[in-house]
Amino acid sequence: VWTDPVAPEVENRLGWLAAPDISRHLVPTIEALAASAIEHRITDVVVCGMGGSSLAPEVFAATLPRRGDHPKLSVIDSTHPDAVRAVDDATDPHSTWYVISSKSGGTLETLSLFRHFWHRTAAISDRPGDQFIAITDPDSGLAAMATDRGFRSVFLADPDVGGRYSALTAFGLVPAGLMGADVTRLLDSGAQAAAECRRNDLEDNPGALVGAALAAAEPRQPRVAYFAASAPALAFQVWAEQLIAESPGKADTGILPVAAVDLKVHTTDAAGNRIPTRILLTNSVGKAVLDTGERHPSFQNHVTSSGTATFDLAPGSYLITVEHGPEWTSESQTVEMGNESKEVSIALRRIANMAAEGWWS
Repeated sequence: VWTDPVAPEVENRLGWLAAPDISRHLVPTIEALAASAIEHRITDVVVCGMGGSSLAPEVFAATLPRRGDHPKLSVIDSTHPDAVRAVDDATDPHSTWYVISSKSGGTLETLSLFRHFWHRTAAISDRPGDQFIAITDPDSGLAAMATDRGFRSVFLADPDVGGRYSALTAFGLVPAGLMGADVTRLLDSGAQAAAECRRNDLEDNPGALVGAALAAAEPRQPRVAYFAASAPALAFQVWAEQLIAESPGKADTGILPVAAVDLKVHTTDAAGNRIPTRILLTNSVGKAVLDTGERHPSFQNHVTSSGTATFDLAPGSYLITVEHGPEWTSESQTVEMGNESKEVSIALRRIANMAAEGWWS
């Protein structure tokens, strides 16, 4: 991160360190805007943004509860026709506010989304600007356009904060506040976390612990970190990917983050009773994938399972092979992992019982 000399894009992007304090002046404005949304019976708030500007709102939408009569928060960060059509089908422009979020104010995809929703709103309203809110840096093209078109609100963000670090600036707080989140509590939580990360005792410093884990843990592949989460925190994986990959991951250094999901493999006999097994899990190129459990003492590419084994996996195709010994069948199953965790059960059938026949070794 700290090059010699320090790269300008690092040196002038450190405003996020003070965000829990410098963003507090936004609270009254955001609360008033949220109250106005209820007054105007707004049912939906759609954040239009790409990359860092939309990642924190996406996490908030997935994890924070909507409060009372506040509108539902959703995020669109794709110009694919199916994604745009899904928003059109799920919302009514009469009762929807659109948050156009772009730090530079010139992101082509974000402006394309704006033009689509503006055209849709203008078809049913003489004052389409009332349905729009802009969040952007000062003096950007979006700031000027929002003023010219009469947007309901324009929030000018701190130019010293990069988009992916902007959760506790207007980029994250405005969408969160509109859905009814306690913005002050979010800032207080951020301030507390910042204080904890300044502790000299590294064992009691969560930031130091995460950094040490990423730097020192033996990876399954060189410089790869797997992030596993379950609903509703799946959106955090995408945010973590950008935070890690695009920030310290420069000049062929750093860590490649991969969003991972859980695969639980249950092994049973024919009657459904859990049985201990050894499991070989291979990816699409035949390489063994090992979980954090105990490796089998004789089969080093296998893991030992007492009946259930859990693997943290990136999306892809995997082959599971389960064995229990020569008196049992060996069973294999292919599983396709996407963005959600899965559980599979594999039953083994006993084909011989030498002890029952009087044969002892």
